Amino acid sequence: MNDRQVLEQLYLTDYSQELAVKGDLKLEQPDRQVVDLGNFPGGVILTTETLKSSKICGKQEIKKIITVENKANFAYMPYEKGTLILFCHGFFSPLEREFLRELEGVLEQGTQDMEQSPGTEKAGKCAAGVEYYHTGDLDYGGVRIFKHIREHVFPKLQPLSMDVAQFDRYLDYGTDMEPSSWEKLKNVEEPLLQQLIDRILTTKKVIEQEVFLIKSE
Repeated sequence: MNDRQVLEQLYLTDYSQELAVKGDLKLEQPDRQVVDLGNFPGGVILTTETLKSSKICGKQEIKKIITVENKANFAYMPYEKGTLILFCHGFFSPLEREFLRELEGVLEQGTQDMEQSPGTEKAGKCAAGVEYYHTGDLDYGGVRIFKHIREHVFPKLQPLSMDVAQFDRYLDYGTDMEPSSWEKLKNVEEPLLQQLIDRILTTKKVIEQEVFLIKSE
């Protein structure tokens, strides 16, 4: 059994798990009606029951997935054709991870099918596969969340706006790092964020993702 099923057997079902999504995602409902969430450019909330009962359609038009740590940044990001934006609110819940791993499997299978059908325009466009990105706080928590999503949800995850250049750009908005977080970050190994980790440890500053909106407005 997976994590959620074990908890359900102990009568510890969590009905508050909600996944905020924005972009092109097609779901089949129990009555077999297909709902295209791309028709809601402002985004929608998938409740616990929706996550449990919905089936991810085999044919998707998703070319990029972006997970976002903070809600303000998620709300600000505009709808973009072919992109699915997910609000991770920190760490995804077990039910959300299960749903997203299933989505990742569908998308990767779709890419393989395209690659095995040469000679078509779509096959050429899909050869590189779906891109996966995460953007979050430039601090100990942000690094841990990125690492967790890469290890437990999307193995091909890459950082977005989580590099030294972004850190230096907003350094004036940074705050002093807690000594305990500094000690913990020293022991975190994440190759894709190592330069950022070193910069945070050197400056002992951290930057909340929300400040990215200051220069975007």
